Formats: sequence, structure tokens, C-alpha cells
Amino acid sequence: MHSNYSLKISCGHISTSYNEIAKCVINGFNDSVNGRLEISIMDIRLCEFLHKFKMATLEQIHRYFSIIGLNKNWSSRLEKLNKSYNLINEITLYNEKYGEVVCYVLDIGGMYLLNNYSNEDINPRVDDLTSQRKTYDSMFQIHPHSVVKSLICTEIYLRELSKSNIIGIENRFRIREYLEFNNEEIELGNSVFLNLKIDMMLNLDNEINCAYLIKVIIEDEIDKICIYIERFSKFIQNRAYIDKYCSLDVEEVKLNLVFINYDYMKMVEGELKHRDLNLSNVVITNKNLAIEEGIIIEEIAI
Repeated sequence: MHSNYSLKISCGHISTSYNEIAKCVINGFNDSVNGRLEISIMDIRLCEFLHKFKMATLEQIHRYFSIIGLNKNWSSRLEKLNKSYNLINEITLYNEKYGEVVCYVLDIGGMYLLNNYSNEDINPRVDDLTSQRKTYDSMFQIHPHSVVKSLICTEIYLRELSKSNIIGIENRFRIREYLEFNNEEIELGNSVFLNLKIDMMLNLDNEINCAYLIKVIIEDEIDKICIYIERFSKFIQNRAYIDKYCSLDVEEVKLNLVFINYDYMKMVEGELKHRDLNLSNVVITNKNLAIEEGIIIEEIAI
């Protein structure tokens, strides 16, 4: 199965003037090239949203502000924030089936804005020139699959937010713990580390005692998916791990594998039944099916 994704990136400039950003926030100022420049509270709220979920499409941005009761047409504003202010970058994701999907991500200027004018937890080295260069260069190392995963996590969040069901959320974290094995288990080749990357964790108010660890599956081979499930099984066997990464109130943790391709999901589902795996806490869905019974995640055009 091949997704055939490609990317085109429109970045701001590394020479972003932090003094100018500060002026835009405080009083605004007149620029000889771009005219009157001002940064509003709404612009800061947009940057906070992009910092939390990394990437979002124009439609997702409109929907987010509509849900929280702050309707605004961002169509022309996003272009200005990209080209005149250098607060955000524009990424065009191309897929041969669905065509182009344009999304937005924070630039180094947006990180500086949040670091100085919001309560967001930003890298304290954002003012450092070396950190700026690394952030700028990393834009051109983004894999298309990372964009797809980010957009789907944003979509899942928005669908649940519209129902006011979200109690807690954590994005893009890695479970990494040292396992205690005996010599026989080590000789069998078992890894002494529990290492599992999670795309998003959600706690919903109708199941407060359950945490969903969401992992988006694009082209992961069946053997790799089995490793995810095996590592998750080791994770839920240790209450200390659950308390550390989820919540002290959580009684149950489920691994939700969200597939991009429905046919591939059905093939994997059939294959997993013949593997020696504990699937009791594993939920397998595709992006337009349910996280849990009665909660629907509709499809987005990717």
C-alpha cells in the first residue's frame, strides 16, 4: 500500500525581527512594504491553537474558533501572518487521490510571540539564533506522514470538542521506561526498554475513568503494528506507568489504532486475530469510524 504524499512548504524568513513583532503587539506600526502591521489577541489565540496541535487546515481553524464562540474569517489573515509577519508557515500536502490540502504550522516568529505574550510553555531558547536556525531547517525535514498524522489528531480533537466531551488531552509524547527482565528473558532478545510513541491521548467526560492512547496508522507493516500492541500490553500491566503518563484517576487505558485506509484496516484486523496478542484493550478504527461506541469521527479529505 502506497499513499504517494508530497509536500510544498512556504516559510517565513529567518531574519524575522522580534522588535517589530513586539511593536505589532503593543501599538502596531507602519511598515514601508507591508503597510500597517498589528497583532491582535485573536492572532495570539491562533498561534496557541497551532502550538497545541502543530498543524491545521483553514477549515479546521474556522471550526475551532466557531466552537469556542469566536467566529472570524481567517482566509486573508493567514496569508498575511505567513508573508508579512512570519508567524506561521504554509504547507501544501499533495495526494494523488484527493489533490492538495493546505495547512498551517507555527514559524519561529510565532513561537517568539507565544513565549513572550502568552502562557504557553515554549522552548526558552526560542530567542537564541542557533535555536532559530534549527527550527527553520527542521521545516524542510518534515515527512508527509507527520503532516497527515497531525491533521487527523486535530480533526479528532475538534470532533470531540464540539461535543464538550474532552476532559484531558496530551499530544505527541513518547512512553519510555526501563523494564526489569530476568536473564532468561534478556537472552531471548527482549528489549530492556519500553518505547512507544503516541500521537495523542484523550480523556472523555462520558468515560472519565478511561484514557485513549491514539496512534495513527498510515503504512505501518503488520509486524510493526504487532510490536505497538505488545508494547502497549506491557505498559498497562504496570500501574505506575499509567499513573505517570495518564492520570491517577484513570482505571482503564485503551490503545486506539486509527487507520487512514479502510481496506488496509480490515486486512490488519483479520491478520491480528491469528496472532498471539492481547487485544482486549485495543480499538481498531479508521478515521471516519468511532473512537468508542456512539462517538463518530468523520472523515477529512486527506
